[in-house]
Amino acid sequence: MDMDILYNSDKFYVLEYLFGRGYEVLDKNAGRGTFFLGDAADSFRTSMIGAIQEDASVEHVDDFLSELGVLSNYSVTLH
Repeated sequence: MDMDILYNSDKFYVLEYLFGRGYEVLDKNAGRGTFFLGDAADSFRTSMIGAIQEDASVEHVDDFLSELGVLSNYSVTLH
């Protein structure tokens, strides 16, 4: 499975899967994640780019990603 790590902070990972336009957001602190595919992935990408263009600081991007917390629909184990 081909993927790229697009973002990595103390709080979050954002992964891009090169098949089917997929993005995965992992909240390291909550141990939760969500996956976007297709149109939802396109919308997430546009929003993420907008957040970075507004303010590329780690704090701002982490704040943007923390707003996705309600969408986190599975538990993860990071190792």
